[in-house]
Amino acid sequence: MNKDFLHEEPDNDAQDEEEEGLGGGDHGFPDDEKKKKSYGRRGSAGGGGVSLPSCQVEKCGLDLSDAKRYHQRHKVCEIHAKTPFVVVGGLRFHELPEFDESKRSCRRRLAGHNERRRKNSGESLSSATEGSSGRTYVDDMLVAGSYMQDIINLKQKLSKQFAMKDLGVAKQILGMRIKRDTKSGTLMLSQAEYINKVLSRFNMQDAKPVSTPLGVHFRLSKDQSPKTEEEHAHMVKVPYASAIGSLMYAMVCTRPDIAHVVGVVSRYMNNPGKVHWEAVKWILRYLRGTTNKALCFKGGDTILTGYVDADLAGNVDIRMSTTGYVYTLGGTAVSWVSQLQKIVALSTTEAEYVAVTEAIKEMVWLQSFLEELGKIQENNVLYCDSQSAIHLAKNPSFHSRTKHIQLRYHFIWSLLEDGILKLEKISGAQNPADMLIKTVTTEKLKLCSASVGMLE
Repeated sequence: MNKDFLHEEPDNDAQDEEEEGLGGGDHGFPDDEKKKKSYGRRGSAGGGGVSLPSCQVEKCGLDLSDAKRYHQRHKVCEIHAKTPFVVVGGLRFHELPEFDESKRSCRRRLAGHNERRRKNSGESLSSATEGSSGRTYVDDMLVAGSYMQDIINLKQKLSKQFAMKDLGVAKQILGMRIKRDTKSGTLMLSQAEYINKVLSRFNMQDAKPVSTPLGVHFRLSKDQSPKTEEEHAHMVKVPYASAIGSLMYAMVCTRPDIAHVVGVVSRYMNNPGKVHWEAVKWILRYLRGTTNKALCFKGGDTILTGYVDADLAGNVDIRMSTTGYVYTLGGTAVSWVSQLQKIVALSTTEAEYVAVTEAIKEMVWLQSFLEELGKIQENNVLYCDSQSAIHLAKNPSFHSRTKHIQLRYHFIWSLLEDGILKLEKISGAQNPADMLIKTVTTEKLKLCSASVGMLE
C-alpha cells in the first residue's frame, strides 16, 4: 500500500484539535470559502508540481490547503455515503458502511468514532452480519469469528490494503497464552510466561508461595512511608513503581484475583515504605504459587451477568470506599474493576449505591459492544448483596438520608424502569465481587475465582 497515502502531517499545536467547526455542514472551512460555495482545487498545484494537502477519501482528492488543521491532519474533508474509504490517524484504513445522514458532524463520521451510529453492512471489516471481527494493537492483530470462512474472507480484505503476514491460529498475543481444547470446546487465557519473567526480574522466582494475594496482617497506610533520610535513601533503590506496573498488566489482562491488592499498593507509589514493599513481594509470592491460573472460556451462554460490591471507608488514609465489580460471559470474567469511589460515602447503603451506578455504566457499554458483535443482550442481571441499595435504586423516593447523593448517580433509575437490565439480590457469601474490595480468606478466594471462571 502506498505509504504516502497513510502519511500524517505533524501537529505541533495541541489547540488544533478544538472541536468547534466540526459539526453541522461547514466541513471545517472558513466562512469566505463557504460563501463562494467552493471547497478549493482538486488534485495538486498546477505548474510547480508541489503536492498540496488533499482529501484522501477515495475519488475525492479535494484540496485542503485552506482547511483547518484538523482536516489537514486527518486528510479528510467530509465522509460521503458514496465514498466509504478514509484514512484516520495516519495508520488506520477503514472500510465504512453508509452513515446516518441525520448526524452531520465530521467527527461522528470519522472512522472509529461512535460505531453505534453505523448501519449494518456486509462490506464492513468488522460486521456482526459477517460473524467475524478484527482487533488491532499497534502492528498486532487478532481475527475472530464463528465460522472459518468468515475469518478467511476478512483476512483477504485486510491483505488487499496492508502488507501483512498470516501467522495462523493464535497461540500468544501481548504476553497472553491462548490454549484451545476443541474436544471440550474451551479456550484458556493465561500469562504464565509473563509472570515467570516478572518473578525473575525481581528475584522472586524461588520465593515461598502463599495462598492469598495479601496477608490479613497487612494494614497499609501513609503512616508507613519513609520518615527519615536513611529510610528514604533505602527506598529510592527499590524498584517499587516497576513492580507495580508489571503486576498491573497481569491484573488487567487475566488476573482479577489480584485487582484489589494491586490497587491498594499502587496508592503509595509516590512515597513507598518498607512495609509497602513487603506487601508487593507478598503479591509476587502469591503469583509464584498461582502461575498457571487462567481464565477458562466455554461455549454456549453469551448473556452478560454482573456482580458488584462495596467496602465502606476501605481506604484508611482518606476514608473513601472501594467499588468492585466483575462481569462474566458464559461464567467467565470479561471485565472487572477495583477502584476507590470519588466521594466519601456516609453509609454502607450509599457506598453500595454508588458502586451499583458505576457497575451499570460498564454494563451499558458492554451491552453495546456485544450487540455490535451480533450477541443480542436481553434480561441482563447485576447482582448486589445490599438489599437497601437495591431498594433505593428501584424506589427513587426523597429521603433525608439520601437527598445529598449527587444527581449523576441517579441515572440508573430510568435504566431499571425501562428494563434495560435487572438488579437482584445475592448472598454476600456467594458474591464473587468480594475479592475485588477487600482481603478474603483462602476458601473465599477459591470460591470467588471459580465463580468467574478462573481455573488452575
